[in-house]
Amino acid sequence: MKAKIFASAQKLFARYGYDGTTTRMIARDVGIDISTL
Repeated sequence: MKAKIFASAQKLFARYGYDGTTTRMIARDVGIDISTL
């Protein structure tokens, strides 16, 4: 799970930048609830 989250974060940071990426976006991309993140 940790690797999926990391990969998703890298992908979203590359697309939206650090300031444009939210933890909610990462959770949605991985397919988990924000509270799990």
